[in-house]
Amino acid sequence: MLWMTLIALAAVPPSGLLFGSRYLVADGDGTVRAWSVKDLQPDAAFTKKLNGDGLLGIASGDDGMLWGFDGTRAFTWDGVSERWDLVPSKPPPKPCTHFAVVANAPVGLCGPGVHRFTDGRYFEGPEFKDQVSGRGFGDHPHLAAHGSTLAIGTGFGEWGGHLWLLDVGAGSWRKHYDALGNAVGLAWTGSAWAVAWSMSHMMATTRARLHDSGAKPTVQGKDLRDRYLRALAWDDEAKALFGLEQNELVRFDGALGFKKVQSIAPVKYGPERDAVGVSSGIAAFVAVGRGQFLVVPESGEPLVVGGGKSERLRMPAVERRDAGAR
Repeated sequence: MLWMTLIALAAVPPSGLLFGSRYLVADGDGTVRAWSVKDLQPDAAFTKKLNGDGLLGIASGDDGMLWGFDGTRAFTWDGVSERWDLVPSKPPPKPCTHFAVVANAPVGLCGPGVHRFTDGRYFEGPEFKDQVSGRGFGDHPHLAAHGSTLAIGTGFGEWGGHLWLLDVGAGSWRKHYDALGNAVGLAWTGSAWAVAWSMSHMMATTRARLHDSGAKPTVQGKDLRDRYLRALAWDDEAKALFGLEQNELVRFDGALGFKKVQSIAPVKYGPERDAVGVSSGIAAFVAVGRGQFLVVPESGEPLVVGGGKSERLRMPAVERRDAGAR
């Protein structure tokens, strides 16, 4: 059994989403950019309005509201005045690395727990004793949210990984531990949590599972060698689960087997600890309608893929507005 201090690094990965007629991407370093959905061209005017508050991450909830985070504070987007409004927030006890909206409230993954900005409640992650033991979520966790549940996928290399489910209403945690796979992709399918369990040690292996609200596996795909699922997304229009398998867009069937839909422009794998596949290199993979997906790598230009196309979003310089006193 490996004992380790599982404190997440302070680096914030990029985040991205579809917001009305625009794609938005926060680079994790204080810049948010916008592109037109219609022609994939940079929207310089809207990008200028989005910047000036040093936002590290963006997220949206089930109600469609857009949230921004600067690490210690939360903001909401005012579509009328087209500016960020500071939300009364309580600062987190530890630096935050990932952000989400759960039950329409902003949260951050901050140290070994989850901080809710609006009321300051801190949901400390339970201690665990598997092949790896400790408390926390490692260097490259992956997040997804639905309703009152926050799903957190972790990976500790050859020592496996966890699916954690936090119910913020009940304040309860559930988990599933895989002794070999790392949970590098998460998606809510409308009835279950889909998880991509992947590993790259000596050779790549991967499998997909569906998990219920208690994190228990209910459907399990085959364990596949020389394959590596990197991210999952549920397309509500197609009522189907899609994934990124290395540099291919794939579609899953009911038994969680998958077939290639198309190739995508090459995306580098992310940093990997001890040469073991912990990070998939994909920060966000979002179904955006019409059979298309927004792909936000850990580094490099975002992509819009689908319909046989794979187009990079050009990253222009950002002109910042003056945010004024807060």
